[in-house]
Amino acid sequence: MDPQSSRTWVLPRPRRHPTAKRRAAAAVALAALGTVALLNAVSFNDATASGRVRGAGAIDSGRGGQGSARGGWSRILLSRSTRRRLCAATSTARISRRLEEELCESDTPYVSKEEMIDLADGSFEDPRSEPSHITLCRELIERDEIVKLNGNIGEQLDLDEDPALCKDWTSPHFALMEVMASTVVAKAAEHLQVSYKHNCGSTMEENTGDIDRTTVQQTFPASSLVLEDHTVPFEAVKKLCSGCMSEFDSGNWNAHVDVHSKLSHHCMMYPGNKIDEIEAMTFDESATEDEIDVEREKLAGEIPLAAVFPTVKDRMNNLASQTQSLHIGNPFAEEGVSGVVIPFDMHSGMIPAKHYVTAIGDDTVTSIQILSTGSCATAPANAHNGDQCLKHGVDLKRELEMHFPDAEIRHDIVASTNAAYARMILAKLLVCPPGTVQCLIPAMAKEEGTIAKIFEGSAWPGTWKFFNFIRQWHNNIITIGLDKAEFVQEDGGVVLGAGGVEGAAG
Repeated sequence: MDPQSSRTWVLPRPRRHPTAKRRAAAAVALAALGTVALLNAVSFNDATASGRVRGAGAIDSGRGGQGSARGGWSRILLSRSTRRRLCAATSTARISRRLEEELCESDTPYVSKEEMIDLADGSFEDPRSEPSHITLCRELIERDEIVKLNGNIGEQLDLDEDPALCKDWTSPHFALMEVMASTVVAKAAEHLQVSYKHNCGSTMEENTGDIDRTTVQQTFPASSLVLEDHTVPFEAVKKLCSGCMSEFDSGNWNAHVDVHSKLSHHCMMYPGNKIDEIEAMTFDESATEDEIDVEREKLAGEIPLAAVFPTVKDRMNNLASQTQSLHIGNPFAEEGVSGVVIPFDMHSGMIPAKHYVTAIGDDTVTSIQILSTGSCATAPANAHNGDQCLKHGVDLKRELEMHFPDAEIRHDIVASTNAAYARMILAKLLVCPPGTVQCLIPAMAKEEGTIAKIFEGSAWPGTWKFFNFIRQWHNNIITIGLDKAEFVQEDGGVVLGAGGVEGAAG
């Protein structure tokens, strides 16, 4: 094979024998517990421990009231990853409440607008010239052809994810779809001596300061999706690879680079044209509704995201539970029992508060958290939605306070997509404004007893019908249709937030 530019990205990793891996893991665990015991001996008295909420400051009142000044001995002596490992060990060992609080005291994911702008300044890296799933697709197709010709494949290809994608806080949905796509392609090409590990966790130490800006990619389980040999058939992956490569080579991929945060679909995981194919299906007049559903689900089953849904749900819940165990920035202890989370980004539809009041409904709700992403704070005033995103969040908070006087209601700017995703997944009720792409994967991960309500309509094509024909997701997801006519303005335009990239990236 001709050498590809991707060769410079290949990072060979030593292959350990399973026994050696187990011994190494045991040694790390013992070392962590030993360190915990040592630190416990010099820790402060348990009686000084407080039950304060860690890392939470409402946008309306700044970052005051977070509990205490930061910069304890653990922050001076230990790295972030070491603190997190020791935090998990203290929580398990139940050795010292005071020590646990010292080690588990998290950097705050909540920031002011000015702080978010400062964080964003200079935080972007140039991505590789070719995304990982494209590199893996090229290898899959080329190596498959070599095998068919009885040729020798040659060297093993071990590919790690682009660090720029791992650290991208602007487009968490897009980044996760990329990681999942590369995992699916690499699994299909496993017999062709191809492997992929996202290894995004290795970029986490580059987050510095007392603000948590960890991305959801960085905490996505290192094992990624757990796939069987035929979860997504080889020939299906190969066909989708051809479409992805054609899109990339034609330049269409690069045309979408600046709007990755708006892309809900992906050429490998959920091609946008699948919705059109399903919509275009015709049936005999005698066909029953159940028969129609079965036929539509057969076609929907060709969508890799549907095939891997169980492991996506498991992986995202694993991520959310780990984040929760580290006491990262949740001011509401009962959020999973009676709390609501409403996320906004600069592409979210700004619909009237009455829709949220109806969606929430239950007056026994104890908390409502409005989360504005970093894009709300950093968007220029002349951009689509611009700085109206933050104003809408503040206005919505005031409206909801009138309708739910017994609930505690907050509006925060969140710098960490990991913290935002964890709270969306674990909240009792997740309410997604129309066009909010970042809501889609957390909605998929909702467990029994929790629910996601998704506003959608043709005015927001990026997320419209995203969940259609995937019956197993509907147990925890309710889609709420919005009449486009309600949002048409006198000049013929639509409310801020409407529009988007319909079925882009696939």
